[in-house]
Amino acid sequence: MLCGLMRLLQAMLTSLSVDLEPSLHQLMPAVLTCVVGKRLCSSPLEDHWRLRHQAIHPTPNPNPNPDPDPDPDPDPDPDPDPDPDPNSDPDY
Repeated sequence: MLCGLMRLLQAMLTSLSVDLEPSLHQLMPAVLTCVVGKRLCSSPLEDHWRLRHQAIHPTPNPNPNPDPDPDPDPDPDPDPDPDPDPNSDPDY
């Protein structure tokens, strides 16, 4: 059941039409239980590590809309002499 919940959470996170903020307070206890819970599976043969990994990393890309311009340089034309000598006379 918890694996199904993690798959549902992954689908909701990747969906652009679902806003998770109203239901976040209901989802977080289950996610945190999957991360730190002492006994998650009914059988010791079940893969509880996979469930923990799904809870920690619910989606492969946490930022589906990355910034297309990673270098936000407000001044595209840099000053050729950025550090002029303060003791020089500008009228000289």
